[in-house]
Amino acid sequence: MWSDNETSTDLLGFAVHKDLIRHVITDQALMPVTVGVFGDWGGGKSSILRMLEQDLLQEEDIACLYFNGWTFEGYDDAKAALISSILIQLGEHKRFGPKLRDKVVPLLKRVNYMRLVPAFIKRAAPLAGAVATVAGAHIGGVDPHLAITAAPAVAATIHQTFDSGDDAKKETKDDAEGVDWQELLDKDPSTPGPLDLRTLRADFARLLNETKLKALVVLIDDLDRCSPDRLIENLEAIKLFLAVPRTAFVIAADERIIRHAISRRYEVPRLRDEQSAAQEPYDLVTDYLEKLIQVPYHLPRLSPSEIESYMTLLFCQLALKEEGQFEQVHRYCTEQRAKNLYLAIDAGVVQAALKSNLPDELHQRLRWTSAITPALTEGVKGNPRQVKRLLNALLLRKQLAEVAKLDIRDDVLVKLMLLEYTRPELFDQLYIWQAQAEGHPSQLRELEEAAQAANTLYSGVGQQQTLSIPGMKAGWQERPVQDWLRLVPPLAEVDLRDYFWVARDRLHTTLSDVTMVPPYVRLLFNQLITANAGERRLAVQNVQHLDRDDYVALLRLLSQRLRQQPQDTGTIDVFRALLDAGLPDSLETFVEALAAVQIRSVQPEIPTVLDTYRKTHPEADTIIMDLLARWAKEPDTRVGRASQSSLDGNQKRGGHR
Repeated sequence: MWSDNETSTDLLGFAVHKDLIRHVITDQALMPVTVGVFGDWGGGKSSILRMLEQDLLQEEDIACLYFNGWTFEGYDDAKAALISSILIQLGEHKRFGPKLRDKVVPLLKRVNYMRLVPAFIKRAAPLAGAVATVAGAHIGGVDPHLAITAAPAVAATIHQTFDSGDDAKKETKDDAEGVDWQELLDKDPSTPGPLDLRTLRADFARLLNETKLKALVVLIDDLDRCSPDRLIENLEAIKLFLAVPRTAFVIAADERIIRHAISRRYEVPRLRDEQSAAQEPYDLVTDYLEKLIQVPYHLPRLSPSEIESYMTLLFCQLALKEEGQFEQVHRYCTEQRAKNLYLAIDAGVVQAALKSNLPDELHQRLRWTSAITPALTEGVKGNPRQVKRLLNALLLRKQLAEVAKLDIRDDVLVKLMLLEYTRPELFDQLYIWQAQAEGHPSQLRELEEAAQAANTLYSGVGQQQTLSIPGMKAGWQERPVQDWLRLVPPLAEVDLRDYFWVARDRLHTTLSDVTMVPPYVRLLFNQLITANAGERRLAVQNVQHLDRDDYVALLRLLSQRLRQQPQDTGTIDVFRALLDAGLPDSLETFVEALAAVQIRSVQPEIPTVLDTYRKTHPEADTIIMDLLARWAKEPDTRVGRASQSSLDGNQKRGGHR
């Protein structure tokens, strides 16, 4: 299996992005500069930062510092944590640190003053008089013993961010562990005073000037995992350095989450409401972001050839165990990709790199890797983390099959997992079909035959084949699913029972991590659930701008919550808000989730709500009436009686049934 952590080993062909960003952040004509590396969750942003770090650590006249914003999420002042982190890492730098430490310590004390005084006052609020006395006794300063308490903790956390697997960083870590910041702070005679940010910036600029550094590069990762307030604090700390010569910041994040945090912090919706209709619309979020980030760089999603290349190298990394074998393949593939950016690394390229035949198991895996690439690329939307998690789940299931002594084929298993991942509702239906037919569902045979016959009859994305099987979900007619049905191998002749035993009966949650919801979608979900009515309307506006895949993920989260917490009125209110906004598929998802809930857990007003929406959404008439009819069969419940009342009302009006 493969680690899910970021890596400095480039399996994605991202060197071209890394090199471009490096050119920008080391161009002194552009400094000071902030580059935003924007992309989807799992899109490779952190790996690019690690590759940049590995490159820049080799430069004699560049100091490269790495900061993980999420690591400092628990600190009472994230802004001070970031500034302290930069100062401490400079003081621990293996080349420049020793001659800078005496100048770093006074700055560190002043930063700690900024951090500790507000926290101290907040904790001591009930003793306001005593606080005033303490403040008066230390005009322009704070007790040195209080001021030094934060730096060692920050330093200890920074040590944890180093990856001991990297030799260059290990040297830095070993050298840094010899620095006793507590002792240095104790010995320093300076008394910290109120922090003047302009003075701090000027002192920091002088400190950098003494190092003769060509550039100070700060890599900031995982800001999009922070709460909105912490995220903004980190951005404000970065703003402090924007006027310091020879500094460059690289921020890796989901741009949508940054925009969301800015909007919440500065109450953008309220500002818009207060704006005169005659005024030209002002986008505060965009203005803020453009002033902070001079160079936005959006990582593209991986293409099918890049997905195939990535999977090929992942399997080579796993299979080529002899010393130097994988490195030989990786080096050769990197050279070939430099010559041809559109190259798909497949079994032939790997064989050319090794100058020998491939091991049988590796060759078989690379064959079906090539076959599933188009469908997989569509399913994971070009996301490398999703690819890796899917493959990890595949290996887990193969291990389970071996333990259970089941004879299963890789190509069949991966085809079924592809459907499970991309269209779980169709996977569930196929599971029911095969269970009813002892592993050989006739419906699947009909679907495969129809897909093959229709292959030359339509080409548009919106066109559908006309096969109709009783109870068949509409999704089977969609073009991507038709492409899946045509994938080799066909499954009509395969006994699917063992495959579903592995995939469902024992490891039903294996793919729960694979299908993790993107952070921005989860952020919107939490906002929808916890918001008041006004805030929820604003959140629904953001939902309307989601792309199709993120919207489907949001509906899935809401469905899961309603099934697990059916009496939570907040979830029902969210569904109603989506319905009132006319968002697609929201009513069908709402009804299907309610159908899975025990009737005694359903809110008694729900039948009336559904009856109302049935009138405004005639396309959902059948599924709503079916659910009401099912509930009406339990007249001893309030929901059953309310459902019967709705059915009776429809009959009197001459409506459905």
